[in-house]
Amino acid sequence: MSKIRLGKISYTNMWPVTHFFNEGIFAGEVDFVEQVPSQLNIKMSQGEIDIGAISSLAYAEHADDYMILPDLSVSCYGDIGSISLYHKGSLDKLDGHKVALTNTSLTSVNLLKIILEEFHQLKPVYVSMAPNIDQMLEEATGALLIGDEALSANLRFTEKPLYNHLDLGAEWLRQTGNWMVFAVYAVRKDAYEKYPELIERIYQEYLRSKAKGYREINQVIAAAIKRYGGSNDFWEKYFSGLSHDFTIEQQEGLKHYFELATKIGALEVKSELSIIDFNRQ
Repeated sequence: MSKIRLGKISYTNMWPVTHFFNEGIFAGEVDFVEQVPSQLNIKMSQGEIDIGAISSLAYAEHADDYMILPDLSVSCYGDIGSISLYHKGSLDKLDGHKVALTNTSLTSVNLLKIILEEFHQLKPVYVSMAPNIDQMLEEATGALLIGDEALSANLRFTEKPLYNHLDLGAEWLRQTGNWMVFAVYAVRKDAYEKYPELIERIYQEYLRSKAKGYREINQVIAAAIKRYGGSNDFWEKYFSGLSHDFTIEQQEGLKHYFELATKIGALEVKSELSIIDFNRQ
């Protein structure tokens, strides 16, 4: 039986970190479990996953049980391209009307609520749905998509826009001036205490894969085109808008998000960041 269960997310926003990750060097030690973000959040909270990228808000909800791996995240400073609100008419038309929320996210759902409720003083009626843009906008006035479903919609509507579009990363920057951190790489404290050397090896492989992903981003782009279509320019622009670091500035942006998430009731208390210092081992 493997020692550690590692959660995998297949979304392309992870690929610069994960595309070159060598799973084979952990044979017999690590089980790799693929999930959408919302399911990975749940399984990690239940102890069925030990390490992986999780929604920032999921970390905050269970901060007493988790630690963050340094220098890794899914973040943006402006347009992210894969966290999108599509809506009919102007944004204020959402007030009192249905907004369909993807059932695959947590951080992005509550970021949208912050944007609509705190920044624009709107009170929509939220409904959770599977991430299908056509079905969502049959039932609702607005629809939130994340990840590859958002990218597919962006590709589809680039030449023939059918709806208005709000990029949540861009709106967060416009309203706050801060970085937005959608996901962090976290490990359960009990797993880290039991297998610190293995956790550090996994972490170092993440960093190696990330460095290669950034050096050889053309290979990542080619894989994205093969799987989803689109042009080299489309994917180059998308990946250039992402960051997978976790600097002080990004941490400050995440803390501000936690403050506002607490204000709207998405968090009971504002959480602190517990980041592993591997140099102190």
